[in-house]
Amino acid sequence: MIAIIPTRPQTTREILKTGFLIWRKTFWRILPFALMSGTLLMAQPWEVIKEGGAFIRFIPLLNSVLMLILNAGMVYRIHSIIQKKDLGFKHALYIGFRKTPFLFIVSFLFLLGVVGGLMLLIIPGLMLFIFLIFSTYLVIIADIKVLDSLKESYRLVSGHVWYVSCVVSLLILFCLMGAVLLTIVVMAIIQLSAAFNFGVPTEAVAFFLVVLIYSWYTTYIYSNMLVLLYDLQIKSRLQECYSVKV
Repeated sequence: MIAIIPTRPQTTREILKTGFLIWRKTFWRILPFALMSGTLLMAQPWEVIKEGGAFIRFIPLLNSVLMLILNAGMVYRIHSIIQKKDLGFKHALYIGFRKTPFLFIVSFLFLLGVVGGLMLLIIPGLMLFIFLIFSTYLVIIADIKVLDSLKESYRLVSGHVWYVSCVVSLLILFCLMGAVLLTIVVMAIIQLSAAFNFGVPTEAVAFFLVVLIYSWYTTYIYSNMLVLLYDLQIKSRLQECYSVKV
């Protein structure tokens, strides 16, 4: 059982430490989601799609829907494991499927706001990205409506913009550094495979290793982002209690 659920406000260092512990504890149970999602990402048959008919051209959309279901199931299962309410892979997959229509709408509104802000001026786009970053997580782990998830994300981040920006930037930096190191390892393994002719196609080796990198990246990000969300919720409750007392 996991006894590392945040119960008090966390520092940036504590967020990253707790996120890592949760990632390590939940990794093997959420790995199937990540592997399937990574496989769908890498298995887009672009050449077939270009030459195919109208139906074939829907394959990327179908893949996107399936990835959204799997990623939602991944987030939900991490959350349910942390809360000690895990009902298994099938239940998390069902929740991911049930939440997908709402996630489509939230994701569209999120991207519309961020891209629109970036096109007008870079800073507004980045600010919207930070303010609304938890909207999809809230849709997945809570029974909350689409617009309410956007409002709640904005409310939670308000007053903690630099703190959230710092944690998110560190997560991106760590993942980029890890991805670079893993890419170097992947390239070395591919070269060894080609040099010694193990009988395994180089493309297959590259495919498998990239899916593993994707699995590590997504599970690590989701674990840390959930911890950051819990921390903001704790801070929000404490602020409300303080306001009532005053």
